[in-house]
Amino acid sequence: MFGLFLENGPLRVIQVGGETEFEIMAAENSWADTYHIIFLDQPVQTGFSYGDSFLTDMKQGSQEFLNFLDRFFDQFPELKSNDFYLTGESYAGKYLPLFTHDILERNDVSDNGINLMATLIIDPYPSPEI
Repeated sequence: MFGLFLENGPLRVIQVGGETEFEIMAAENSWADTYHIIFLDQPVQTGFSYGDSFLTDMKQGSQEFLNFLDRFFDQFPELKSNDFYLTGESYAGKYLPLFTHDILERNDVSDNGINLMATLIIDPYPSPEI
């Protein structure tokens, strides 16, 4: 949500007064001015997402992500041929490599794959032990 409301989304949350006084305003410049952007809270029950699933491993999360993309492109087939970029920060360093791998594997066996151009991870957090 940090990226959505403070960095690259179409809206900004601005503190206008005391500790709990905020306004939402259109961003002066946003990636959404030029590109189609999907902000996806994943897995289910994080951020604004909701549902009944409960994940026990990253592979399940990747499968849910692929299911989401299938449904999204079913709803918006005109976007299917667009270049597709996966981006994330921090904990995305753990799951975006898996999502990328699974998209590419699926593209190898499908004539109707996702046009994945690149995966970008900012300030990754891939290994808490290190």
